[in-house]
Amino acid sequence: MVANMHLDLETVKAICNEYRIHNVDITLRYDATADDHIDVIDGSRIYTPCIYVLNKIVQITLEELEILDKLPQYCPISAHRE
Repeated sequence: MVANMHLDLETVKAICNEYRIHNVDITLRYDATADDHIDVIDGSRIYTPCIYVLNKIVQITLEELEILDKLPQYCPISAHRE
């Protein structure tokens, strides 16, 4: 149905063989990846967005904090009792 940039016939065959599927017709309606193909076959995978919470952030250096700042979806927590 669509041109696929991520999957070729040999990759699809290899994935199907891993799941012991040997006689199947596959129609791709979007540019699917190998992970998409596996998810459809397996049927039990659910991807949930997450937030990375870092505890005791005061124990790392400023340089390490700058590296962590580049990570998506993170939230540093510093619990000081004063």
